[in-house]
Amino acid sequence: MQALEQIAELHAKKPEKLTEYADKLESGIKAMDLVKLNTDETVFTNAIIEKAVNNWSSHFDHHEGGMKRVPKFMMPNNYHFLLRYAYQNKDEDLLKYVNHTLTKIAYGGIFDQL
Repeated sequence: MQALEQIAELHAKKPEKLTEYADKLESGIKAMDLVKLNTDETVFTNAIIEKAVNNWSSHFDHHEGGMKRVPKFMMPNNYHFLLRYAYQNKDEDLLKYVNHTLTKIAYGGIFDQL
């Protein structure tokens, strides 16, 4: 909260300083070049997708749902993909996992907005 208050105060008193800081921050991030542009042709084969799902599934928490880590952030796009993949491939175990996870979310309560 303190950081947000400082940013709001700087924006109210010296907005040009905030813009200057943001530009410097952007330049610094770009200079680090942490993420390189991938110019390779994208190839999605069933084998690649199956391998990715198999690797991913090693991180599934079959008891509590979601992934085997905390915090357990909801990732709707992930579950949408997994649900579709499981249905298309008639993967009953994966369907059970996704259903279990979504049920845990539904009954567990979501309090982030509080």
